[in-house]
Amino acid sequence: SFATSAHWSAYDASSTSGLATKGYIGGVFDGRYIYFAPFYDGSAYHGKALRYDTTASFTDSNSWSAYDAGTVSGLTITGFEGAVFDGRYVYFVDYSGGASANMVRYDTAASFTTSGSWSAYDASSTGGLATKGYIGAVFDSRYVYFVPAYDGTNRHARVLRYDTIASFTAAGSWAAYDAGNSGGLTNTKGFEGGVFDGRYVYFAPHHDGSAY
Repeated sequence: SFATSAHWSAYDASSTSGLATKGYIGGVFDGRYIYFAPFYDGSAYHGKALRYDTTASFTDSNSWSAYDAGTVSGLTITGFEGAVFDGRYVYFVDYSGGASANMVRYDTAASFTTSGSWSAYDASSTGGLATKGYIGAVFDSRYVYFVPAYDGTNRHARVLRYDTIASFTAAGSWAAYDAGNSGGLTNTKGFEGGVFDGRYVYFAPHHDGSAY
């Protein structure tokens, strides 16, 4: 029963693996594990990815693990909003208040707590555009689309796309398009999250810089 307290449980994961694992926005499921996207811990943006093994007890600390991905590939990577899974890799979406676009990828076929399982790419100038500040992502079975939100100064609509059959860290695998005047409108910008219906990708409008 949905309304029976005994059917609900909670777990304090705020110190998993000896890390300060607090403040998450969004997550994704890979068939066994749930990955929570690290965001802000109350004093700073952080990159401590949190994972729960759904085959184990929800309230057992051994079911949980964390990895600090804040310096993957030599980049400073903190403050994600959302994650997406492509069948093998989990992608964490960099927001950081619009300051960057250091996208992070974890290989689910490898150890969660080994640095070699992680990689990052600075996509902040893809296609010659200021591609920074994304919230959420969508996978269409080949491409990952990162949802444009805020670049640190303005709300924007510069959609970022990665081709999953190509190298994650090669500039040629990435593309960008400014959808800011789509449909003859001038305020198509400032999105948070999206969805794929089998053919089309939809971007959810949040705030265009002057109004919701």
